[in-house]
Amino acid sequence: MSIRTLLPLAALGVAGVAVAAVARQRNRASELPPIGDPPREDTMTPISYLEAPRPFTLSQAEIIQAVRDGRLDYRWVDLPGYPGVEVFEDAAKIDGLRIPVSAETTAAIVELLTSSLGARVSPTTPLVEDVIYDNADIRVKPFAQNVALMQSVRDFNASIERQIAKATSGRPGWGLVGGVGKSWVLSNLALEHPGRAVNYGFHWPLSTPMGRDQKGREAGPWPSVNGKSKVFQQPSWAHNPSHSDYSQTLRLCRLDAGVALPSLEPLRVERLWT
Repeated sequence: MSIRTLLPLAALGVAGVAVAAVARQRNRASELPPIGDPPREDTMTPISYLEAPRPFTLSQAEIIQAVRDGRLDYRWVDLPGYPGVEVFEDAAKIDGLRIPVSAETTAAIVELLTSSLGARVSPTTPLVEDVIYDNADIRVKPFAQNVALMQSVRDFNASIERQIAKATSGRPGWGLVGGVGKSWVLSNLALEHPGRAVNYGFHWPLSTPMGRDQKGREAGPWPSVNGKSKVFQQPSWAHNPSHSDYSQTLRLCRLDAGVALPSLEPLRVERLWT
C-alpha cells in the first residue's frame, strides 16, 4: 500500500448554519418511518457480469486478527478540501472483498492502525462521508441485499466491482470511490442513545426521486447531511455496537497532529458508542 505525504495543518471552520442543519436532521431521524433499502440491483438495467472472489466467511474476531497479520488492503488519499486529513480510497478489503464490520470491530481496527502507523486514525463522520462521495472520481450505487445471508457480502461486492469496471473500462488506479456502503460514524447522537452506534451512508445522486414502500410511506433516499446528495441511511442509532451486515463497510480517516476531524457539529464524542 502507498501512503501519501501528509499535508500541513489547517484550521477547520464550522458554520453555525451547518450545525443547525444537523439538528434538523436529528429531529427528522426520530420522526421518520423505518428507513427503506435502496432498489435491488435485479430491478435495474443489468450490466456485464464480473467474476467476484470467493464468499467472505471471516468472523469479526478473524477480521481483527487478519488486520494484525497485515492482510487489510487499503490506501490513504487526501480528503479534498481538508488539508491534513486522509481517508481510505475505497472501503478496506481482505482477500479482495470489502469487509463487513461492526462498530466494535471498527473501533478495534482504529486502535490497531493508530498503534502500527504512529498517527491518529479515526472513524469518519457524516460530513466526511459526504465529502468523499461529492468528490469521488468514481461513484457507484449501493444496491440492497439480504442482510441475513453471508452470500450477500459477495453479491454486494460483485455489484460494486461491476459498476467500477463499467465506469473505468477495467482501468486500474481509478482514485477515490464513493458509494461503497455505510460507515460507523462519530456523532453526538451516540450520547443521546447510550449503547447504540451511529451508522450513515448508502449515497445516491441528489436527483434520485423519493421511493415509497408497500404502505405508501416514504422509503428514501433522503438528503445527505451536507445536502449535496441523498442517502438511504441518514444518521441512525438503530444498532448496537456488535451489529454487522454486508452494508457496513470500513472506511477510516488519518489526521495530522492538531487537525480536527471534519464535522458539521462540534463533536463531543471520541467513541462510536457510549
